[in-house]
Amino acid sequence: MTPYLHPPIVHFTIALVAASVLFDLLGVLLGKDSLHAAAWWNLLAGTIAVILTVATGLLAERAAEHDEAAHGVLEVHKAIGLTALAMTLALFTWRAFAKGRLPRRLRALYLLVSVLTMGTVLAGGYFGGELVFGHGVGVRAVQGLSPQHLGQDHKH
Repeated sequence: MTPYLHPPIVHFTIALVAASVLFDLLGVLLGKDSLHAAAWWNLLAGTIAVILTVATGLLAERAAEHDEAAHGVLEVHKAIGLTALAMTLALFTWRAFAKGRLPRRLRALYLLVSVLTMGTVLAGGYFGGELVFGHGVGVRAVQGLSPQHLGQDHKH
């Protein structure tokens, strides 16, 4: 697997986990079982996506050059990613034991954990963005640009 797979896969994790949570919350508010079914399928796909995201992220970590400042952010990003993986796997397992349905027992706790999981996934995305846009990790400079080309003096 190439380290360049991490950025596109991570977007699936964010979207699928968030969609799962939102479908469940809407299902509770609107009383629609079909929304809970949609939440289950998004959680299933999101669990696969988070596994691939963490695997490609660990490979990217080894391949990406970074300085000491970026390393601290990378360690936070990795810890959040591993936490998101554990939380998503826990939700998936919990839901699988409920045969894909929103659990009746401890429903409020399940929904709380799912919202916290979504927040954790989003926090991982924030720190991933900080690595790329704040520290330039995984970004190659455009070859042949002179210093005057780096300003905002060009037209779109």
